[in-house]
Amino acid sequence: MDSGEERYRFGGKVPIVRESRLRNKIIPSLFAAVTIAILVFLMKYVRFDVLYGAGSSIVIYSSFAASAFILFVTPYARAAKVHRFVGAYLLAALIGVAGYYLTDYLGLYLTMAIVVFAMALAMIESRVQHPPAMGIAFAFVLFHTGYVGVLVVLLGVVIILGMRMVLEGFVYELEQDAKKAIKKERERSHAKAFKRKKGRRSHKG
Repeated sequence: MDSGEERYRFGGKVPIVRESRLRNKIIPSLFAAVTIAILVFLMKYVRFDVLYGAGSSIVIYSSFAASAFILFVTPYARAAKVHRFVGAYLLAALIGVAGYYLTDYLGLYLTMAIVVFAMALAMIESRVQHPPAMGIAFAFVLFHTGYVGVLVVLLGVVIILGMRMVLEGFVYELEQDAKKAIKKERERSHAKAFKRKKGRRSHKG
């Protein structure tokens, strides 16, 4: 990877020094797995399927699983920016709840179409495109998910953001150490080159 490439962090951009299979692939994948395990436990704990029907939790944490992959494993993607992730999920919760109430008047199929259209347009216009959030709005209408679902989604967002902060802090420290090591190596190389150049001049003199 080019040493000039950048990673988006909460505080801005941090230059990446060198890509590592462990640091940039295995550890983020592990964090994604642990995050989804926590979210699945949360859904089971609140008995989401009992409240809203069998399969309702699957749609919710399937969306979270896709988001975890994007945020942890592909941090350079546009959809991986934190404001896009948070904004899209907030829109999904609001539009999904609105769709839940519209179902009684417009029926399931028409409401689903309206919700998908509204969600897509809202994400585009507000510039918070994060595709997995579409599944949340879809699930809210399909399973008649109420305000408990909104709380679960908000908790999920907080958990994913917390895990991302931990991951970025860990990876950032490793990258800073690598950056320092590379800087020292370059300084040594420059010093050796300067000594050789100076030795040649002395020899000619």
